[in-house]
Amino acid sequence: MSSPRRSPSNPKVPASTFAEEAALARLLLYQRRRRETALGADYFSDPVWDMMLDLFVARVRGQETATSSLVIAASVPQSTALRRIRELVDRGDFIARADPRDGRRTFVSLSDALFERLATVLRDWRVADAALHDER
Repeated sequence: MSSPRRSPSNPKVPASTFAEEAALARLLLYQRRRRETALGADYFSDPVWDMMLDLFVARVRGQETATSSLVIAASVPQSTALRRIRELVDRGDFIARADPRDGRRTFVSLSDALFERLATVLRDWRVADAALHDER
């Protein structure tokens, strides 16, 4: 059973609950861009991962992400990013909702289930990294 303490949609949970995971997600995105600059993006195209990390950080910060911003975060051609977003919305992993103030814009977010799984992965990596540093 999932704990309500970990649900980011629960308004009683401060964003700081996931601050360390969001910091790791931002670091991973930064490292990916540096790696692509140094070695070329052709070697490392992973648009879904980039979008998931971007949406995770946005959710922890309490920010909404427009589809156009998510396309940029994917670092692939627009048609590829839009196709992947559509696939993930159809699977229920991403949630798309119209902007109530601007009918031309759509916001995208992670589903609660995918947010939880991604938070677990990031938390596990952070713990493993700390354990490796303790061994040195």
